[in-house]
Amino acid sequence: MEQCRSLLRIFIIIMIVGFVQAFLIYSQPLLVFPIVSIWGNIDMQIYSNILSLIIFIINPISVLIGFYYLGKKLDLKSNLKSVIIRLLIGAYLGQFFAITIVNLFSFSWTFYLINILSTLFLVIFFPAFTAFAIAYLGNNREEPNEP
Repeated sequence: MEQCRSLLRIFIIIMIVGFVQAFLIYSQPLLVFPIVSIWGNIDMQIYSNILSLIIFIINPISVLIGFYYLGKKLDLKSNLKSVIIRLLIGAYLGQFFAITIVNLFSFSWTFYLINILSTLFLVIFFPAFTAFAIAYLGNNREEPNEP
């Protein structure tokens, strides 16, 4: 029962992380537009670059740390297939919901299908799975025998 809750928790958290990451990436034009109207084009580019840098730095680090602590409570060897499936589907669904919401507010459906089929969700999958693997290896580390 505890493993089932853990797997559900993994699915929900990866979906939220996928949603936040995709929302921040795809909504940048919506977030940057007020800056353009106030300060001009140069400031928009600086603001957009700073926002991209923040997303790039914080996202992998927070995913690694968060999923490392989730992985310490999970037996990865016995749940490997279900963890991989939940990570992939959860990250993709989070990205799907974010892209849909951004397109609803921007009224731009031109690249909707291309964005939905993008592999952005893999950017979250690999750090999360790496964190699970590191946590599993750390939990099952054998102490060296002293002679």
